[in-house]
Amino acid sequence: MDEIIKKLDRAQDLLEQNRISEAKTTIYEAECMARDIKDGL
Repeated sequence: MDEIIKKLDRAQDLLEQNRISEAKTTIYEAECMARDIKDGL
């Protein structure tokens, strides 16, 4: 869970720097991690 929060914090930093594409990728990675936790992996 901490890793997901770190990814989302990183995405927020990227958005503040107008690095939209990198932020989208980081958010997608966090979503995948959250799905894995939800699915019990």
